[in-house]
Amino acid sequence: MGEFRFYYPRRALDPTLAQYAFIARRMRAPAVTETRVERCSETRDMLVLRTRSDEAGVLYVPFIDAHGCFFFASTETLSPSETPRPLYLELARGQLSRLFNKSCDWLMRGFVPSINLRVSSRNAIRRFTRLCIADKNDPNFDDRSFDFFKSLCTLSAQVNEQYLSRVLTVRGDLSSRWVTRFGFSGPVDSSWPELYDSVFVPQGGKARPKIDPIFQTLNPDFYWANIEHDDGDYNWFPFDAAMGHAESRNLSTTIGPLIRWGEMPPRFVDDRPEQEVRQYFKRYVSKLLERDGKRAKRWIVATNVESKVEGTTIETRLVLAAQLAFEIKRQHPKAQAFLGFDQPFGDSSRCIVQDMTPLELAMRVASRRVFDGFYLEVNFGLSDNATYPRDPIELHRFFDRWCALGVPICLGLSCPSAELPTHIPEESSTVVVDPNKTHPVKRGDRPSSNVNESADVLLSDSANGEDAAEPPAIWHEEMQRETMRRFITSALSHRNVDEIIFTKFADSLEYGSDILNEENDDEDEKTNPFIMKSVLAEETFLDSDRNEIIELVQKESKLGRYNPRDRNRFPTSGLFDETGAPKSTLHKLSAIRRAYID
Repeated sequence: MGEFRFYYPRRALDPTLAQYAFIARRMRAPAVTETRVERCSETRDMLVLRTRSDEAGVLYVPFIDAHGCFFFASTETLSPSETPRPLYLELARGQLSRLFNKSCDWLMRGFVPSINLRVSSRNAIRRFTRLCIADKNDPNFDDRSFDFFKSLCTLSAQVNEQYLSRVLTVRGDLSSRWVTRFGFSGPVDSSWPELYDSVFVPQGGKARPKIDPIFQTLNPDFYWANIEHDDGDYNWFPFDAAMGHAESRNLSTTIGPLIRWGEMPPRFVDDRPEQEVRQYFKRYVSKLLERDGKRAKRWIVATNVESKVEGTTIETRLVLAAQLAFEIKRQHPKAQAFLGFDQPFGDSSRCIVQDMTPLELAMRVASRRVFDGFYLEVNFGLSDNATYPRDPIELHRFFDRWCALGVPICLGLSCPSAELPTHIPEESSTVVVDPNKTHPVKRGDRPSSNVNESADVLLSDSANGEDAAEPPAIWHEEMQRETMRRFITSALSHRNVDEIIFTKFADSLEYGSDILNEENDDEDEKTNPFIMKSVLAEETFLDSDRNEIIELVQKESKLGRYNPRDRNRFPTSGLFDETGAPKSTLHKLSAIRRAYID
């Protein structure tokens, strides 16, 4: 066991937020961490973190900057120690290290910050030196170190913004095309909503551009059970309708993921051997490629292959993904086959031990040249299985590492714009299942018996803070706007990022049901135990006996019928709200496109 202790001023960090702190190790992927807060005095708290290993690590702590933007700040690599360290002095050390390392990298590319920022950087070093030699028992030390860290974050943000402004300006001035497409994901089990073609008024209130100038790509959101309900009985109508709408609006299509570990296959393959299920799946993919292979140039063959799944190995999942990629390239040599990672930052390893980080797996796969690129699905949020926002400077390191693989990168994005409801929604691959269709295992549940006892202790209910109070309000529309702006602009500064897809287009869209398609109401009643009037409304049950319906839902869930594309997943992460009104994120996206792409 490794233990880390940090003291900090109580005013600086809410205890309920502090419980989200974690330790990261290789590739800065989170480790399984037990976190608690102890009270030291009237003005000081102690943050205590325990991990299953005594290796050195990096501490990540929630922080809200001067702009009201929430992200996780980090220290430099520290060894476990029972001797308490000053939290914000260590965070300042990490912030200075990232800032100056990245500034040196940018300097080699020709970027020189303004004279004011250079002077501020020199002053920051002097202030940090004085803090390092100051008396740590001084009553004012905690407040001084916290205030210095806040000013350092402001300085880093200013340097980052100046760099991005110059890089993206140069990108717009380049004679050669530096193409990045924007797209959105839409469910095929619903009618094409008018919202997709709705107009919006930018903040200036003058122009009214339609969706086409902003988005160039449609990602049809479907899965195997949407198409093949029974053995050999294919229903291509929803998929063809979505493809037809895309073609009529001059939108290209990125299809997939064809395999998303976490989805259940059609019911007709229940209780069949694994090898037989694969044969059925390959038959379905072959028919899909035969019909629509020429209509799409990019296919995402699989995602979430790096996670632990009971009953299957990572080698098995990679082989299946490689076979799909080979079949796509065989039938359509000009098509691209992408391999997806649902947690590219490795945040899922905070809840369950992983064999390797996503980046480590991608590095091994890239050398084989089986896949043409990688699809990185980033779902920001505060649930245990979602991606945590990172420091703006660290985002560049994230993209630098992935782009160093030398292949195109496609991003899938989702970000909540309001506080999550009491029932915290789960992202697409929160529930993972094995090919044998055994009981689903949620990330964050106790690991299987192959994880040692020390990890099991850390993952107990008490360790995860089951009785902890709800965190303070964090997610709101301005937070969504700023988080997505920072992430998108950082992505656009890298050539390898050639596509950005919003996986949740609007809060008002119903995922996982045919509620928008009146022709399929009867079928919907057979498959969905209940329907919600809207994503934020109370449940309206089709059966008058509420308890009976709840028991049915629980029974279906135990049988593995959980739909990972359920509309409750990030119910407030869309670009439009429930009324169809555009959010500030959409305005910002439009501005980014006009400024740096058009």
